[in-house]
Amino acid sequence: MSEDSLILEHLKAIQALLKRHDEMFDDVRHRLGSIEQQVAGMRYDFVHYSQKLETQEDRIKRIEQRLELRDDA
Repeated sequence: MSEDSLILEHLKAIQALLKRHDEMFDDVRHRLGSIEQQVAGMRYDFVHYSQKLETQEDRIKRIEQRLELRDDA
């Protein structure tokens, strides 16, 4: 086997390995995008439920004040 063909063989192997790594990277990038979307959705839900909780707390405070169960004004 000549030196040129040996180098060509190694270059082809490296090229195949790079192609596999590119495919794996694309898969990881796709999965990361999905995770980012899920985290964004969770953040939205967290804000939404936090607002709902604050509203409920305010309502409970007003009810307690009307029933004189609370000393605050």
